[in-house]
Amino acid sequence: MDGIAHHLTRIEARLDRVVGGGWDHADQDRESLGRDADGLAGLGLDSVAARLRAVADAADASAGLAAATVAAAACRLVRASLPGPENGRDGWLPMPPPEPGRQPAKERFLLLARLTADGEEVWACLRPRGGWTADLLLVTPPELALPANAPWLRMALHGLPRWSARYPLGGGGTLERCDLVNPEWVAWTDQERQRLAPLRAALAAGTPVPDDAVPGYALASLPLTQTDRDDYAWPTPDVAAAFAEAGDQPWGMAWTDGDLVVPLALVEPTRASRPARLAHLLLGRATDPLPDGDDGSEP
Repeated sequence: MDGIAHHLTRIEARLDRVVGGGWDHADQDRESLGRDADGLAGLGLDSVAARLRAVADAADASAGLAAATVAAAACRLVRASLPGPENGRDGWLPMPPPEPGRQPAKERFLLLARLTADGEEVWACLRPRGGWTADLLLVTPPELALPANAPWLRMALHGLPRWSARYPLGGGGTLERCDLVNPEWVAWTDQERQRLAPLRAALAAGTPVPDDAVPGYALASLPLTQTDRDDYAWPTPDVAAAFAEAGDQPWGMAWTDGDLVVPLALVEPTRASRPARLAHLLLGRATDPLPDGDDGSEP
């Protein structure tokens, strides 16, 4: 594992030179990246290898620099999943057993959308803190049957988190991922429904709602365009690829933090008698009906 992490760190440095040193001076590094891709493919890291080949084979500076940015994020993602202090995961230790007589408290996770991380499906969720603010994180889908109505933007999971991974987000942030122990479906509280009702209505209507209209939750309804793709912060490289695969959709949902915009889902607008639908950023198309403002959010 140490050797793989060290090799990925060297590849990231090479990608940084490609981006920072200019495309016209990157021929030698591009050749090396092609060889690196072959080596990673031999280790079974086909997804990262494909992203390195995209840099090596890019036809022009615009495509090459964009591919280098995505490839660097893919390397960091894999490195973050490896055990050991060299990749920043030395703090991720098994939790000690609870004190006698005390049980860890379960937490609530509000379901937002489906995404892809490490080649598998994850769920983007909000974890409320103190009843006012909330953190964005990823949850591994638990082994629970889905409710009759799609749970996105209408239901929550209640369970004990066990932290499993951390992904780079933006310039210096991170996005955490967890598994849930003893999870169960629960309804949104009245407060949660009231606070998120403007967002749900705006997504369905294709109208803007800034993040400050959803106090403490930092969610926005806004245009998400392919032309601005390089300006967004992507939870994982697979999410960026799914966004590109989706083509032009005029509207979407994002989590924001200052200038950081993290796309979470797109919206297919109302067509004839069909209501608007939430288009998940999965590799391969998947959509679900958007809940309306009167949705009772019952399991």
